[in-house]
Amino acid sequence: MQIKKAVCMWCHAHCRVAVHVEGDHLVKLEPDEDFPSADLYAPITRACPRRKAAKEWFYHPDRLNYPLKRTGKRGDNSWEKISWEQALEEIGRSLSELVDKFGGKTIASARGTGRTCDEYRSRFLNLVGGNLIGATTICYGPTLAVSNAMIGWMPWPFARPGLTKAILLIGVNEHSYPPTIRSFERAQGKGAKLIVVDPRRTRLAGKADLFLQVQPGTDLALLLAILHVIVTERLYDEEFVTKWCYGFDLLVDHVKPYTPEWAAAVTGVEAAKIREAAKIYATAKPAVTFSGEAIDHGSAAVQTLRARFMLPAITGNLDIPGGDYIPGPYKNARLEQEEERAEIIPPEKKAMQIGADKYKLLSWTGYDTIQETVKEVWGKAGAASVDSNLAHAPSVYRAMVDEKPYPIKAFFTVSSNPLLTMTNVKLVYQALKKVDLHVAMDFFLTPTAMLADYVLPAASWLERPYLWNGYGISGFLVASEQALPSSIPGSYDRRNDYDFWREMGIRVGQAKYWPAESLEDAYDLRLKGLGVTFKQFMQEKSFDFQKATYQDYKQMGFATPTRKVELYSTVFEKMGFAPLPVYHEPPESHDAKAEPDINFPLVLISGGRFMPFYHSEHRQLPSLRKLHPDPLVEINPETAEKYGIKGGDWVAIETKLGRIVQKCSLKEGLLPDVVHAQHGWWFPEYDLKEPSLGGLWQSNVNVLIDNDDRVCDPLSGGWPRSTLCRIEPANVERECPE
Repeated sequence: MQIKKAVCMWCHAHCRVAVHVEGDHLVKLEPDEDFPSADLYAPITRACPRRKAAKEWFYHPDRLNYPLKRTGKRGDNSWEKISWEQALEEIGRSLSELVDKFGGKTIASARGTGRTCDEYRSRFLNLVGGNLIGATTICYGPTLAVSNAMIGWMPWPFARPGLTKAILLIGVNEHSYPPTIRSFERAQGKGAKLIVVDPRRTRLAGKADLFLQVQPGTDLALLLAILHVIVTERLYDEEFVTKWCYGFDLLVDHVKPYTPEWAAAVTGVEAAKIREAAKIYATAKPAVTFSGEAIDHGSAAVQTLRARFMLPAITGNLDIPGGDYIPGPYKNARLEQEEERAEIIPPEKKAMQIGADKYKLLSWTGYDTIQETVKEVWGKAGAASVDSNLAHAPSVYRAMVDEKPYPIKAFFTVSSNPLLTMTNVKLVYQALKKVDLHVAMDFFLTPTAMLADYVLPAASWLERPYLWNGYGISGFLVASEQALPSSIPGSYDRRNDYDFWREMGIRVGQAKYWPAESLEDAYDLRLKGLGVTFKQFMQEKSFDFQKATYQDYKQMGFATPTRKVELYSTVFEKMGFAPLPVYHEPPESHDAKAEPDINFPLVLISGGRFMPFYHSEHRQLPSLRKLHPDPLVEINPETAEKYGIKGGDWVAIETKLGRIVQKCSLKEGLLPDVVHAQHGWWFPEYDLKEPSLGGLWQSNVNVLIDNDDRVCDPLSGGWPRSTLCRIEPANVERECPE
């Protein structure tokens, strides 16, 4: 028996685990009790149902084992098993022909959530001039870009039990970032006041000292009103504001109209509660502020985040123990984003990025504008905290269909399932059916992979090494050793995505940029600053935590053009945006209409995390499906009764884009005019070929939600996870023949 140390990548918690291996066989996963943060991570790992199902996942009969080549029409589920050599040769040849004909811009790739070596995918696309898309546009991309523009780095809320006095959570449930949530719960247990902002009464909201139940999409109105209270009642930190905030006087004038009474009419939260929240947060110092992807999903994500980052600034809670800590970059080794080689992309290639003309903030335009100052202060490693050089995903899918502004002919989905995770599913479907070359690299056949020309078996986190530095925003480095072989002759032959991107890069003329022949060799190059190889790093300790220091800005200033926290943003002003956040009603809400839409009387929201699944993953596993067999839509009991629906009934949910069914889960703590549908649902046990595609169209909430320019965030291009809908009892046998 051997015990190997690894980083679990089945969710964003990235728990350190001890992998028990006998020969080449996985025995079990256990928490890594030797890890410095084991007090936070180990209890989460111990309780995690995904950890308990590790062997079931790894040895599942449907795991992809060898490359597959399509032999029939896309969606026919007709495949021929081929060798890696044949797959790479044929894919490389087709790709080279397309690049020769249309240029590198004709390539696009969709990325998922941290299952891969995305820095090397980015290197390939940056060098060739292709378009990278993915969830980052609505998953911490806006948070990173806004915090970098305003503060010069993304602060992280490190709650300290007994020290932290207040916690403000916005759009976060108990399944989002479990170690961070656990730190909040521990701090609350030591006396910290917990304020939760959410349309749903989640478990966290139920434990809150103050729960602010907002109408979906109105968080900005609430935050502007909190800012109003803090500045008008002089609850701000006058010394910090005077020395380290730019544009405070302008902010004071700006928030005058945004009174709690005004916000109450917009958000549905009582004005007295808004005042109470402002006073608790501003006076119980130190305080932490944390927002989840629910904010990033909104049509006003960027404006909301600007108000969110103003709160710790004007109350003096930035970069203090028990508050919102600014870690700065990890400095002892090359970081993930440094590997992307963004610095060598010529301007003409950046100008071709799809969507950059409309949505500047998360394009190369925003990246370069923000990066200029961030690197001046933090140095080259400052590139790590600006993860916003993305094409606009809906526009890329439209380019695949209508070839405007130019044709997208080659598409790679690597550990990504956009038919389940992207809104406007019909558009994604049309795009995948039309593109000339579609290559999917994944762990299982998914609905997205069913529409590929080649499907490649990906090595999981258990089958490859890994270096992680907190998505480039934290001052640490953690390594994961390859616990199991990625290839066993006669059983399976999987590879990591570094090998694939390197091979494609060499075939389109990038050989000199790929000196490392393997992923471990690439990690050796990254670790040169520490004077060790990857193997040596694993043998010595496998992690490196830089000592936390606070208030470094007193010596170097904040990494913004004014060297202060920019409440009034000169960066936004330079890009042609309003320098202070302005509230606009959500495009998909009854408040935004002169007359309510009687055909769609309810607001549909989605995207809330739930166990035991992660996005569209793990539904193949019987032990996990037993825990959660069906897709659930949460409905207030009064609303359910109004529509003749009982708990456990199948419910039809319909919008202007389509109709799906999910099972009713009665939810007392949900606003009566709001329903919450679970995301990521498909059924691997169904027929995978067309027209079913594993039940793609049956319960997939993204079938219902649009992502056209009308609803996207005008600054970032982010698409919402909400819309207007109607519900009724469903005849599941008629609507779901499977």
